[in-house]
Amino acid sequence: VFDLEDLLCARCELEAAMVSSPIFRGVELLPAPSHPDARVEKEPFLQLLGQLQERYDFLLLDSPAGFG
Repeated sequence: VFDLEDLLCARCELEAAMVSSPIFRGVELLPAPSHPDARVEKEPFLQLLGQLQERYDFLLLDSPAGFG
């Protein structure tokens, strides 16, 4: 299973990282990094957001308190 960090570090393509929700049809999830030391760099993240905006009608971003 790939996650956000894998995607931002180009270890996988977007399609490989997205997981279909087992509960809600048409909803896809992008798993958070599996370890707490993962870093999210600004430029790759902004590029990813651009790709996601082209592909999806809605984006819901969740993050821990104090992130950013």
